Amino acid sequence: MEKIELAYIAGLFDGEGYVGVIKVKPNPKWRQKSPVYSMVVSIANTNLEILCWLRGLFGGSVFTTNKRTEHWQKGHEWRIVSNQAIPFLEAIQPYTKIKKEQIELALFFQRIKGHKSGGRKPLSESSLDLYEAIKIELEGMKKYAEFTETTGSEKEQHTQGESVPKSQQTPDKTEEKAKED
Repeated sequence: MEKIELAYIAGLFDGEGYVGVIKVKPNPKWRQKSPVYSMVVSIANTNLEILCWLRGLFGGSVFTTNKRTEHWQKGHEWRIVSNQAIPFLEAIQPYTKIKKEQIELALFFQRIKGHKSGGRKPLSESSLDLYEAIKIELEGMKKYAEFTETTGSEKEQHTQGESVPKSQQTPDKTEEKAKED
């Protein structure tokens, strides 16, 4: 695949994509002892053709989603999960701008998880804790997506949500001045 196509797909993913970890609670009917954690990657769009193109390139499935209001166009979603998503994420990662860290964490999750998914075979407490921590971290990365615009030496932050984690904040002038004193 050409670099320009990967850059296009990365831009599409940065704008319309999702990467995360989902947790399905154990189902006693199926004799499951542990929740099942899975990496999920998806892109939503009203253009079915582009999503079918992605399915042809990387596999996965394409679904039609319900319109939330009658004025909206019919939506579609391309979805790829677990180990099948690794080649896709690795291919677009160098070209992403917004979701680069989310991709890194999702790939880390999938590599440490491997084929262990829970279900009938119980997961260790340490695995459950780690999987849950990664799931929560990925959710937080989406909630506080940060876009920074640089104008000279000043930075202007535009964020979603009520607050930005301290680790992602840019110190303001008063904090910098206090450190100098």
